[in-house]
Amino acid sequence: MHLFCQGKPPGSKLLRLEAEIDFSKPGSPVVREITIHGDFFAIPEEAFDTLESSLKNIPLEDFAQVFEARAKELRLQLAGISGEGIVAVLRSSIDAA
Repeated sequence: MHLFCQGKPPGSKLLRLEAEIDFSKPGSPVVREITIHGDFFAIPEEAFDTLESSLKNIPLEDFAQVFEARAKELRLQLAGISGEGIVAVLRSSIDAA
């Protein structure tokens, strides 16, 4: 399922997401690919690009934890975005579909 979604989850700025979600296996849907835009801040920006490109084939139930761990590994300073916020926007869009 290809999703274009946006939302402003608690504690986050506006997030605009484009994601490919796979429901073919039992259990949690899998985020195959995701592109993240919005009103948040990420320093350094280049490290956020690296983070975003690493977020492939991750079960939705693990996505927030993986996002936060990889951001920490890359020493990203984030404001207005979190793994939980991204998952909230994705779940809202999936539920509405």
